[in-house]
Amino acid sequence: MSNNQTLASALVDVRKAYRLLWSYQRRVYDILQLITDEFGDMSFYYWQTMHAGRPCNSGTNPLNRWTWDMLPMMQTSYLFLPNTVDRNETRPGQWMLEVYLSSDDGFSRTAGSGEPDPMHFEDAANSASSITMYAWLCCEPSNLNWFTGVWSGVPKAQRPEDSQVCASQNPPFKIFAKRFDLADFPDKTSVTMAVMQFRTQASEALGTTIT
Repeated sequence: MSNNQTLASALVDVRKAYRLLWSYQRRVYDILQLITDEFGDMSFYYWQTMHAGRPCNSGTNPLNRWTWDMLPMMQTSYLFLPNTVDRNETRPGQWMLEVYLSSDDGFSRTAGSGEPDPMHFEDAANSASSITMYAWLCCEPSNLNWFTGVWSGVPKAQRPEDSQVCASQNPPFKIFAKRFDLADFPDKTSVTMAVMQFRTQASEALGTTIT
């Protein structure tokens, strides 16, 4: 096979991959909507990439950025707040929902500051795609912004593991985490059951009622 034929065949795979990626991301958005619908008065607040930077604005040269910046849904967190919560202050008993998407937990950063190379990742068949729900419960009043002062104040490495709670003094919060494999969300009923499980376990772990 000539080099031209090899490239042409590879580009067919690229086109298939983009179409599959669209379908996957559409499915994830549907799952996120189902999750937040279960909480009634929750409204979208903020989203943040966790593996790389956000896609740059139109005035920034993307050629000087990581390629991963253009694949923001590799690892992304979505934050939701009850409609009655002031985004620039916290009060005891108030809480925030975080839904963290890990599209491929085989993703890993290489040593040093270089861009991670997928050739060095864990094999895809031995990796997983998951959603982790976090309940961030305020313990003391403050004038902290829920994103810059609260969420950004607790580094990812200090957040709880699956079904665990961690406490932070600054910001004054307790955080509960529950991880779910995306393969366990084939339909609406499975998502509803997962939210019920998260709500029950978070309420018990945090000593409050998560509604």
